[in-house]
Order: sequence, then structure tokens, then C-alpha cells
Amino acid sequence: MPRRARFSFCWGLLAAAYLPAIAGGTLETKGLAPLFRQQPTQMADVRAAYELSDSAFAEARLGTHFTHLGGTRIGPYSVRLHRHERQEPRERELLICTKVSYLDRQGRELLGDAAFEAVHVKEIVTTMQVQDIGAPRRCLP
Repeated sequence: MPRRARFSFCWGLLAAAYLPAIAGGTLETKGLAPLFRQQPTQMADVRAAYELSDSAFAEARLGTHFTHLGGTRIGPYSVRLHRHERQEPRERELLICTKVSYLDRQGRELLGDAAFEAVHVKEIVTTMQVQDIGAPRRCLP
């Protein structure tokens, strides 16, 4: 194999090994109910104006280097919204930003490399924002 092809192949393998750690994925919107319950007033306002899609998107998924949590989806999340009223834009998006904590079997937070041995994830909603579809998904502090 020529040197350039071998170099590209090695970089491709390296990228493939780390993609599962950053690639998101879909999940059912009802799976976000615990997060919605953290912001009841804001969710009541969103539900009054919009119908939520049945599916949501997680921006990140934990990789296989998390011994017990590989494949777990974590925020931020986005859910498509369809406005009840005939106002433009009809379609919007709900962005749900979270702070993630990694917990051991006793519920203690694990930090640094110890997080890779976590058995539970705890997410706290930091912000929820309705935005235009295609707008950058940025979680505001």
C-alpha cells in the first residue's frame, strides 16, 4: 500500500474509533419526559403553542470507552415543533441543554477518568429554547 494511502487509512481508522463518542442519535421524545418535568412552566408554554414531534435527536452518544454506558445518549437534545396556530414559521425546534454528571452505583459523582466506570448518568436542564430550524445549536450559559 502506498505511503499516502496507508496514512489516510490510519487516520480513517482513528476517526472511526472516536466517532461513536461524538455522534448523536435519535430517541423517542417521551424519553425526555424527566427533563421536561424539570421545567414545567416553560414546557407548558411550549405545549400550548406547539405540537412536539414523536422523535428527538441527541447531539452526543457516549462511546465504548464508557464501560457501562457505551451508547447512552446525552444532551443537548433537539425536538421538532409544529405550531398550532397558522403563524410563520410553522416549524421550529426546541433545544434542551443539559449538564451531565456521571454517577457510581451509590449515586456519587465520578470525575475525570473515573467517569468512564460510571453506571448512571444524571442530566440537569440548564436551558430550553425555541429556535428556528437550522439555527446553530448553541447552549447558552
